[in-house]
Amino acid sequence: MNERVSLSGAFAWHFANYEAKADWNLRDDLAHPVSFRHYADGYGLTLGLGLEYQLSSTWLLKLSYDYQNWQADDGSSYSYAASGGSGRTRLNEVNWRSHSALLSLGYQF
Repeated sequence: MNERVSLSGAFAWHFANYEAKADWNLRDDLAHPVSFRHYADGYGLTLGLGLEYQLSSTWLLKLSYDYQNWQADDGSSYSYAASGGSGRTRLNEVNWRSHSALLSLGYQF
């Protein structure tokens, strides 16, 4: 924008493999320590915007915002019973979104 202020942006598209496992410790009918596992292919979008201000020749101040949106579809869910049996079902979808705002102070040397 000028010598002291700069603006930056970022965009990324990702392909991902989603894997998860968990222990439903309050369920006696499920196996422990792994009660289920999830597997799916997914994708994600990340966006970023930053504003940087040069305070002096060595100090700078930066404000940034980041957004992420990830999704996995049509996967598999495996449940494990305490009795030793297991079952497979369709994993419909998994979603995750995040927002972050960051303020940083930097020293250049």
